Amino acid sequence: MAIDNPNQYDVNENQSFWKRVNPEGYLHATPERGAKLIELFNELGIEPSASILELGCNCGRNLAALWDAGYHNLVGVEINPKAVRVMNANYGQSRPVLAANMHCSSIEDYTKAQDQAGVQFDVIYTMAVLFHMHPDSEWCYENIANMTGRYLITIECERSQKPPRHYARKYKAIFEGYGLKQVLERKGFADLQDYRYTVRVFERC
Repeated sequence: MAIDNPNQYDVNENQSFWKRVNPEGYLHATPERGAKLIELFNELGIEPSASILELGCNCGRNLAALWDAGYHNLVGVEINPKAVRVMNANYGQSRPVLAANMHCSSIEDYTKAQDQAGVQFDVIYTMAVLFHMHPDSEWCYENIANMTGRYLITIECERSQKPPRHYARKYKAIFEGYGLKQVLERKGFADLQDYRYTVRVFERC
């Protein structure tokens, strides 16, 4: 259900691009996103024992913030091997369990394998990630919905920004179409205050 932008790149080129992006800027970005994520978890009543998956975690800055807030049952998936190395270098010593639960994989490959294995997480979240995924990869959204044990949180740009590899989508329609129910909608998040960004929380019915 991608809208606006045409298919300028195929899936392989799109994935190759994101494998090459320098993660250092993400590592030193504002900590406000992690703090706001923790606030949202508290608002939803998510317990520290919950199993949590971040899709497209880059160098793990948000996961590290959750770890420091007491959430230790964490898994991250990141396609960029350099980002995983940066995560291990910066967080591996102080948060070894988090480092051990980092998977260097595309979202497509990871969610397909986990869905086929029947794996679910209490909470799955994405932050400015899904809107970078190629339209030919939209099949994996069903996998993500199936893997959601309780909450799916999407913090995504939903309208076209026109540059390459930005695909606007209607996430409410997508995930409700796969049996989840939207229970929260909010504009803007931390420094992502552009009107295009929307926070959505979906719950398994």
